[in-house]
Amino acid sequence: MLTNIHDVKDKYDKAAINRWFAKQYNMEDTLTREAYQNKAGT
Repeated sequence: MLTNIHDVKDKYDKAAINRWFAKQYNMEDTLTREAYQNKAGT
């Protein structure tokens, strides 16, 4: 079943979605930082 985004735009928790995206971004940033630190340390 396909749904138009305009039909559901007010039916989801915008704050929860923003937190999820922020968490994903922070996790990627942390992994990148750790990878650079590990490479610099070797």
